[in-house]
Amino acid sequence: MDWNDLEKAAARYGNDLEAQDRDRHYYRALSRLEWDYPDDTMAANADVFLEFLATYKSYRHTVDKEQLADAWLESVESLSAELEDIALERLDVMADVDRAEDNLFCLGDVVARVYEEVRDIPGVGAANALRLLHLRFPDLFVMADEGARKYWENSPLPDLFGMSRQRLFEPYGYAFIFLPAMSIHAVDAVMSCSLDEEIDVQEAVDRLRNLDDRERSIARLIDEYCYVLTLPPAPEEPVEAEASGVGDDEEASD
Repeated sequence: MDWNDLEKAAARYGNDLEAQDRDRHYYRALSRLEWDYPDDTMAANADVFLEFLATYKSYRHTVDKEQLADAWLESVESLSAELEDIALERLDVMADVDRAEDNLFCLGDVVARVYEEVRDIPGVGAANALRLLHLRFPDLFVMADEGARKYWENSPLPDLFGMSRQRLFEPYGYAFIFLPAMSIHAVDAVMSCSLDEEIDVQEAVDRLRNLDDRERSIARLIDEYCYVLTLPPAPEEPVEAEASGVGDDEEASD
């Protein structure tokens, strides 16, 4: 993916009224979450989570706040140290993880485990699990609403790995196929920006994180790109006639 593709997607996302409303709720939720001492702040964080989910039209279920908080502490926070410093543009799902006692041997196993555990909390489901996990690890998890999931399920991506489309957003499909594919997009964008702008890689990351003057992670930027993919094609701008054209030919023939 050329970085200009992300730039165009960011501009269109920023001009979309529904996306602007999403952004307001998104940044508000991020600013209110506290993770330094999750045992003490999880109840308040659960409130933020549920308020954030309620902003989505697709959220029709009721999630028990205490059940969410307890399950989150047990499943996600117990593995959070493995995910804290991982960014989508530096993702290596096969990186070793020393959690044999939990049957976890690589980073992809951890991603799949926390996704499955949150997804299976009554009332949460796949889309909401990814929304909440992104709020917890905004540099890593890419959110995928129903439109984005259908887009990628119907893309060549599942066929490349010989898997059924329905499995792409199952925990292991997400961890070992979808997320690495989005990481490749992220790396391509960073490297193309670095080469085009003649800046180092970290400067390119910073440039992309602030496209359209909106600071966010590369994972969030990829999420915006996925959202824009589901929108109707943008109307093409009219091509202006060149100043010297038919008129010049007619003048010459006189």
